[in-house]
Amino acid sequence: LMRIISGATRPDGGSIEMDGIERTLGSPADAYNAGISTVYQELSLLPNLTVAQNAFLGSELRRRGILDRAEMSRQTRELTESFGLDIDPDRKVRDYSVATRQLLEVAIATRRGARFLLLDEPTTSLEGAQVERFLRTVRDLAAQGFGIILVDHKLDELYDVAHRIVALVEGEVR
Repeated sequence: LMRIISGATRPDGGSIEMDGIERTLGSPADAYNAGISTVYQELSLLPNLTVAQNAFLGSELRRRGILDRAEMSRQTRELTESFGLDIDPDRKVRDYSVATRQLLEVAIATRRGARFLLLDEPTTSLEGAQVERFLRTVRDLAAQGFGIILVDHKLDELYDVAHRIVALVEGEVR
């Protein structure tokens, strides 16, 4: 289901409707353009780039034809602070813990205009307080109007954040 909604796999039936309009999401770019962002269990941030470079990858800011690194850094700091992250936008992503990278990935998705977040077992590599912090972020985003699909095998986490829980077994609703 996540692969279909994210545009990675073409459905063999059914339809996807967003805002009352049927959509064809034939590629991840189609999903991205529709405001859907997927955060996979395996993080997709580029560890050798800075946080700001990751945040603006593909949409770099320019001033008079030159990269405006200062503005990208400023906007990245503003974004990360809004997620409760105390990080240096000019440090490499690899310098941060997996928990911080997970939250960074979600923060960057919102910066890119996502309205719907698909989260694939995001707490698998997190522990204790990190899990609670991440789930608090999910609740806050939902309260701001983001649509969120959270795939998780930990029922206590689902009950903590979900408005509705659907169990799929081999593609069938159970």
